[in-house]
Amino acid sequence: MRRWSGKDTGPLGPPSLVRSQWQALVELRAGHLIARTGLRGLSADDARHFRTYSAPTITALLRYGFIREVDGAYDITDHGLHALEVLPRR
Repeated sequence: MRRWSGKDTGPLGPPSLVRSQWQALVELRAGHLIARTGLRGLSADDARHFRTYSAPTITALLRYGFIREVDGAYDITDHGLHALEVLPRR
């Protein structure tokens, strides 16, 4: 495990998308909306229209501006489309 030594040795490496973040952005680019798992109030019919992802995945994508909330679900932003094209995944 790498730990911070307390000294700055230069710039951070390029950010990367974890698998679930990458998958969520791919789903959004394909035209699907995503929702946070555990949403209450979605009927069975509504649930079929969404792909669901964990709260940490949604939170990270929101924090970086890759997605935006739309009526309780999430959609991709231009920044998210760009990230999908240029950021590596891990």
